[in-house]
Amino acid sequence: MNIAQKLTIQLIRYEIADISVDKELLEAVTDDVLKSVYTFSVEQDVAYIVGSALSKLGFLDGDIKAAFFNEQLSSVYRSEQFKHELNNIFDILSNNNITYIPLKGAVIKKYYSKPEMRTSCDVDILIHNEDLEKSLELLYANGFKYVSKCQHDVMLSSPANVYIELHYTLNEYEFAADEILKNAWDYAKPINGLEYEFDTYFFVFYHLAHIARHMYTGGCGIRPFADLCIILRRMDFAFDKLNELLRQSGLERFAESAFNLTNYWFGDNQDISQVETELQNYILKSGIYGNLKNKITVINEKNGNKSTYIRKIIFPPMEIMKKKYHILNTTPYLLPAMYVYRWIESLFKGSYRMSFKYLAVSKSITAEKQNEVAKLMKNLDLM
Repeated sequence: MNIAQKLTIQLIRYEIADISVDKELLEAVTDDVLKSVYTFSVEQDVAYIVGSALSKLGFLDGDIKAAFFNEQLSSVYRSEQFKHELNNIFDILSNNNITYIPLKGAVIKKYYSKPEMRTSCDVDILIHNEDLEKSLELLYANGFKYVSKCQHDVMLSSPANVYIELHYTLNEYEFAADEILKNAWDYAKPINGLEYEFDTYFFVFYHLAHIARHMYTGGCGIRPFADLCIILRRMDFAFDKLNELLRQSGLERFAESAFNLTNYWFGDNQDISQVETELQNYILKSGIYGNLKNKITVINEKNGNKSTYIRKIIFPPMEIMKKKYHILNTTPYLLPAMYVYRWIESLFKGSYRMSFKYLAVSKSITAEKQNEVAKLMKNLDLM
């Protein structure tokens, strides 16, 4: 961890947990360090929090003050925009007798001292699967536009260009958590008309499962761990019930390391294990949404080797093809023809470029990198 990363984390800790920044770090602050802190905090989408802490400590003036101030203004604008879109969607769903559950940042931001401290890249909402088509028709009629669909949500763009992820299931994790998450509505209760919320222990479980899923798909930034700090400090939940869900899903070891790393970064833990140190390094090198090399390294390890992964890009398994081409559910013998159709479709859509990029990245991964990531995933019981 370099000085900018360490200082950024401690500034977040100062702001959300009221724990002082180490004296030697403050003494090491220079203009260059502040520039690096600014760059890293923007990359991690925590610039509002970091700028607020630096201002309280008297370290902001001149150009760097203006830069952080602009980021804070942007965070306030985004927060208000997301709040407006969220309320708009809630009204559309409620007025048409559709129950829904706000997810992720829409929930956690109210536990921060200011909601704009917790920025989001999109709005996440869960509805019942059987309400999906009706919900989409309603949103389209209100100016929302289709962007994409995957196995757990439909992404839309609002008239104000805010992205909406309309989840019709929480299944996306490829491990035992899916067996619990597929019954997510069993852990929900009504709070305001047709708006539901999860029991807090289930919300925490979902948050941890989501971090674990990001380990599969390239890593994540430091923000989910800041969220975890807020959860531990400001949300009341039944630890025994959370631990039972973690046990059932095989996420006990990962959750323990996530809690320990959170308390090391934002609490009073003075030390972490070697596995947690490796987890820290993986996260800090990943960026806020992970990176492609990490993602493909995990895929290679799950498949056993690079050649298996390459074959899967060219010839995806039947389960994947069925999700994209529903005709295969009733006429599976058309699989060879659908492979050819997929290749032609990729050429016209330009998605073949992404496949070639995946292949190039896969070939560039060293044995050392492969072993390093595989060891971490196995030590966390994620593989």
